[in-house]
Amino acid sequence: MQCRPSGRQGRSIFGWIRACVSSDLTLPEFRKQTGAFAGRAGPLDFSGCNANGFDRARGGLAQQPLAQQSMINVVILGGKGGGTLAAQTVLALSSAYGSHRLIGYLNDRLEIGTQLHGGAVVGRFEDWTRFEDDVRFVAPLHKAGAMQDNARRIAELGVPMTRWTILTDPLSNVADDARIGRGSVISAAAQIGPDSAIGPHCYLRAGAIVSHDVTVSGNVYLGHRSIVLGNCRIGTGAHIAPGAIIRDGTRVGKYALVGMGAVVTRDVPPFAIVQGVPARITGAVTPADWPAENPVRRFGVGP
Repeated sequence: MQCRPSGRQGRSIFGWIRACVSSDLTLPEFRKQTGAFAGRAGPLDFSGCNANGFDRARGGLAQQPLAQQSMINVVILGGKGGGTLAAQTVLALSSAYGSHRLIGYLNDRLEIGTQLHGGAVVGRFEDWTRFEDDVRFVAPLHKAGAMQDNARRIAELGVPMTRWTILTDPLSNVADDARIGRGSVISAAAQIGPDSAIGPHCYLRAGAIVSHDVTVSGNVYLGHRSIVLGNCRIGTGAHIAPGAIIRDGTRVGKYALVGMGAVVTRDVPPFAIVQGVPARITGAVTPADWPAENPVRRFGVGP
C-alpha cells in the first residue's frame, strides 16, 4: 500500500506522516515510505568521507541503490542509555532498509554476555581490534560532566576514522547538503538544516533541531527537543540538555553545559554551566586540564 498525501499535506514530512498513519500501514512499511525524508536517499554510511570524518548527507552508500549496498555490521561502545538508544536506531535501519545489523556491545563495566537492547555485551572497549574490517563502530558516550574524559577515551582507543559509522534514523530529516561526521548518531525526528555541519562522535537525540548554517564540533550532545538556531557555533564536547534553545548567531564554548530548558541569548564561555531563562552562568564543569586563561574565571566561577 502506498500513502500519497495530496495538496499542501504532501509538502512536509508531517503531512506525509499523517497520510501514512491514516493508511493503516505496518511499521516497517511506514518506515520504508517515510524514509524518503531521511536524507532523501535511505540509510547513510558515508564510506568516502574525508580525513576529518565529514561528508555530504547524501554521500557514500546513500547514493547507491539499496540492492547494491552491503550489510553494515555495527558494534556499539557503551551500554544502557546512549548505547541502547543507538541500538534502537540500528534496529530501525534494519527494519526499514535491511541495511544494518547489530553485532553487540563493547562495555568496560558489564559482564560479557549481559543482554541489552537488541544484543549482548561481547567484549571490552579494547576488543574492537578483534573484529573484521567490515565491522563499524559508534561510541555514544555523552554523559553530562564527563564529556572531556569520554572524548579522550574514544581517541585513545585508536580506532581508524574509516571504522566509525554514521547512524541516521529513517525518521530523521537531514538536508541534502548537510555534513555529518563519522561516529555520530542522528535519532528519529531530529533535524539538520541546510549548510550545517555536525562533527564526529556527536549525538542528536529525538526531536533535536539544528537549523541552517550551524557548525557543531566533535563529541557534542544535543538533547531531546533541544534547538540550535541559525549561524550558531557549538564547541567540542558541549552538552546541550533537553529542551534548551540556543539563539541564532550564538557561540557555545567547548565542554560547556547548557541546562535543561535554558534559553541561551549570549555566548557561553568554555567549560561554563549555564541555566535559566535567559541563561546565566551558575558554575563550571571541572575539566581534566583546566586552562588558566579560561574566561569563566572572569565571572567569578570556577576552581
